[in-house]
Amino acid sequence: MHTKRVGGENMKKRMQFSLAILVTTFLFAVAISGSVSADELADNYLIDQCTSDLEDNGLSSIKCCDTDLTTVDPNSGKSERDEARDNSGIENKKSEREEWDNSDRENSRNNNRADRCCNYNTAKLGDRVWDDLNANGIQDPDEPGLAGVTVNLWTGTQFNPITKINTTVTNATGNYVFENLRAGIYWLEFIAPDSVVKWIFSPQNQGTDDSLDSDANAAGIAGPICLNRRECDDSWDAGLYKLAAVGNKVWDDINKNGIQDPNEPGVAGVTVNLWTGDATGPLVKTAYSTITDANGEYIFTNLVPGIYWLEFVLPNEISSWIFTLQNQGTDDSLDSDANATGWAGPIELISGEVDLTWDAGLDPGSAAGGDEEPVDGAAGGEEIIEEPFEEVAAAGEETVALQETGIPVALLVMAILMILAGSALPKRK
Repeated sequence: MHTKRVGGENMKKRMQFSLAILVTTFLFAVAISGSVSADELADNYLIDQCTSDLEDNGLSSIKCCDTDLTTVDPNSGKSERDEARDNSGIENKKSEREEWDNSDRENSRNNNRADRCCNYNTAKLGDRVWDDLNANGIQDPDEPGLAGVTVNLWTGTQFNPITKINTTVTNATGNYVFENLRAGIYWLEFIAPDSVVKWIFSPQNQGTDDSLDSDANAAGIAGPICLNRRECDDSWDAGLYKLAAVGNKVWDDINKNGIQDPNEPGVAGVTVNLWTGDATGPLVKTAYSTITDANGEYIFTNLVPGIYWLEFVLPNEISSWIFTLQNQGTDDSLDSDANATGWAGPIELISGEVDLTWDAGLDPGSAAGGDEEPVDGAAGGEEIIEEPFEEVAAAGEETVALQETGIPVALLVMAILMILAGSALPKRK
């Protein structure tokens, strides 16, 4: 009887101890699973901040971070969507009204212009013909006038010239003028001068200053010009330019000094590509490409003035050759202009220019014997061993393992504690 009571007391203590461990572990698991991660805190902060910002601006938001966000201005009682719709209607009406007003003003201006053209009185027109050195269609300060250019004056309609009534020739500065004209509609015809290299009319109506652009089209016609009585219109100009050329030679630089010596031969079969670009480098490859002849020479003709670059490409049979020293000596017609990768430029060609000073020297000896250059940082074939990359946690970062594992870890701990508790208590005998 005494033995049974002692066993019952031990069983009761064991159950109480196990229950205490179970409750403690459960509370521990709940505490862990209820932990809030840094990302969740950040999200809650953004939501609170969003709500706070809207309240500061006098707007209340019920769905601050909802995709169907709707905010209401308490003063007007309208949502942002309604305000946007109303504003859109106002802007549309305003745009339609402005378009209508502009159309009325333009029609009125055209009607007044037609009325003025019917008022016959003395007027004059003219200005200048110039050599557009860079072919940009704008009169630059350093571009000279063209003397001896014939300019014909025509009367006509708003659409085309009809009758030639006068002719003149530009003076030494490229200027011309037609005087004692009655009010009416006129056209101008500019005749490009005869030349071995053909003159071409510049791009029409470039820039924003009408007194500095070229008014003639590709055929040399400018108009219509509607003159009012006593009007002096000196804004009718014409730019002209000549096509340009560039080229020269690729040679074998036997002594490797970067200068063409008399005994050094040209290299045939080298491809030369022409690129347009700016002062910083090539931009667009043109359709122009050529190959050096038996003497190593090449040329590109019929080029619009502008900025160009040259690309020299070695054929496979001499692909191991390298480009010689660049810009050596004082004679630009005898040096090598290509850099180590075969590019030469910028080349700024002006109207009528033929620039035959762009050469490339080749050095066949530097790569002979198949010697390979060691990799940077390794001397004499020394092996470079790369250190393995080690990921290091950034300063201030905190890793909370228990927050990531949650309840499973707590349950495992609970099970272990129960086993230990059971083994620690005295056994029933």
